[in-house]
Amino acid sequence: MDFRALMKRAKETTVNKNGRFNRKKRYGKSIGYHAPAMLIAIVKQKAPQEGGALYEVDTFKFRASQYNHVNDTYIKKTRDERTTFVAGQLVQRDLYSAFLLKNSQPTRNETDRTKCSATFATFMAHHDTCIQTLCQSTGRQSCNFGLRDFQLA
Repeated sequence: MDFRALMKRAKETTVNKNGRFNRKKRYGKSIGYHAPAMLIAIVKQKAPQEGGALYEVDTFKFRASQYNHVNDTYIKKTRDERTTFVAGQLVQRDLYSAFLLKNSQPTRNETDRTKCSATFATFMAHHDTCIQTLCQSTGRQSCNFGLRDFQLA
């Protein structure tokens, strides 16, 4: 992702439904607190040391969080939509994006649908186990993960 673009202020002044002006600030302070670029630099250094590899993906071309491998369609979602339906099953969006990235073509520009179809059942079994474990845990949970949708279902 282009982290610098997230820090920039909005250029246009917009008005919300109540007639108030929307703030032009974006994610500058949040980016500074969480420092995603530093995390990526650390992972780039440590992955080869541990025998792993790091692959960079162009998020504008791949669009993993919008893709549905069953329908072969892209549906744009808002940031607050943490879950999506794939093949009639409720799936956590970030876990599904990781699944699509894992099953990408060697060029890492798009998903390999045949790999996805072959491994989707296994992914869903692991996904459901993970979600069930998180829902049953008594520790503090992030409200940004979308567990609320699974607890209601």
